[in-house]
Amino acid sequence: ERHLWVLLVRRGESLVAFEPEVDRFRHLVEQGRLPGRLGEGSDENVYLKGLGPRHLDLILSEAEGFLFDLDEPMVLTRLPR
Repeated sequence: ERHLWVLLVRRGESLVAFEPEVDRFRHLVEQGRLPGRLGEGSDENVYLKGLGPRHLDLILSEAEGFLFDLDEPMVLTRLPR
């Protein structure tokens, strides 16, 4: 089973999705500050699991810099009928 996670921000009639900066999340998992595991071999993914409120606070606090890619967001816009 595979999942992709993003930060979603609602702006009017649009949803803006920001992908994670994988290297920053990798660093936090390596430090033990976020629960999860790192992919092995050619798998460069970061697998998070068991996030609690303090982990979400860390992710959203920007204490470790902004952990999501602001340069290329995906924008979903509701179109009128």
